[in-house]
Amino acid sequence: MKKISFLILCGFLGIPSLSFAGASQASFTPTGYKYPIMKISITQAGGVGEQVLYQCAGTTSASCMVDVANPTALSAIGTAAANASIEAATYTTINLYTCPDGTPGTTNTSISVMGTVPATAVAGGPFSTDTNAAGGMIAGTTATFTDITWACSTKSITMTTPFVVTAGSTQNLTLLVDLTNSVWTDANASAGMGGCKADATAAQDICSVMPLVIPYFGSGTPTYERYLVAHINAGTALAVDANAGVNLAIDGNGSVFYAGTQPYFSASSIASTDALKGGPDYNASTRTLSTNADGTIAFQTGGSADNRVGFTAFQRTAVGATHTGTCKNELGTSPTWNYLATRQ
Repeated sequence: MKKISFLILCGFLGIPSLSFAGASQASFTPTGYKYPIMKISITQAGGVGEQVLYQCAGTTSASCMVDVANPTALSAIGTAAANASIEAATYTTINLYTCPDGTPGTTNTSISVMGTVPATAVAGGPFSTDTNAAGGMIAGTTATFTDITWACSTKSITMTTPFVVTAGSTQNLTLLVDLTNSVWTDANASAGMGGCKADATAAQDICSVMPLVIPYFGSGTPTYERYLVAHINAGTALAVDANAGVNLAIDGNGSVFYAGTQPYFSASSIASTDALKGGPDYNASTRTLSTNADGTIAFQTGGSADNRVGFTAFQRTAVGATHTGTCKNELGTSPTWNYLATRQ
């Protein structure tokens, strides 16, 4: 059985930024984000021939938390995996596990975030994450990690081009991380909302989308493209109304291999429930992804046909440029939204 040596390169992307959301909501980039990384593996077509690239030494999600906002912590994954070896074969999928093998998605785990929202962002601020606060945040500027309940998941990404591993070669695994605006504070969050920590009062709570922690196996240097998205049900959307984000992961050949979505809150963001400019729901991971003949991206989010956003021809543009198009969820009675996307 032929084996190859394996080299991991961990990359960190995402410039700390802050956006404003009126009186009680504000998206922000955390300074700390602990995320369970139990295992990273690759598989051949049909899910066979799994080869483990990284395996946490712990046996539970809690013991495998990695602060993905910390480049040193990311480098430790590379150190642990540097001597991994895999069989020479053709691989199609890379997988990141947050819980032990066989754990159902109905099982809870947690993430842990840390950061501060200044007084200019939310009325009554500044607010900081706090370990002991029922809603995850307290007044002040001293931030500590606070846990948010999350469901176990496996992130399986199909490579745009199957990757052929030959005997005696050395390959690279890059862990892409982008936490920009991945967390937001809200005085009206519900403890029943997935990805939120909330109390029963009007105090500031905290929520998080599924973080963009994306493994990439292959040659070249992968990167992200980030877009803010505004909507309108007729006419042309305005950039100032943006209330959602689309994030594309680009492989070493310049092709999109992953798309992620998230809500976005600023002082001028439109509520997602607004009948004129609200748009579809962006709180879900991507279910299908493909590249059209003209280079535009088609992808659908959500686990089944529901109110989650989908695009048939999302364009890629230069930084600062915009494009327009239409998006829709999978409910037949829902409107088709005109959107405007601005590359960040």
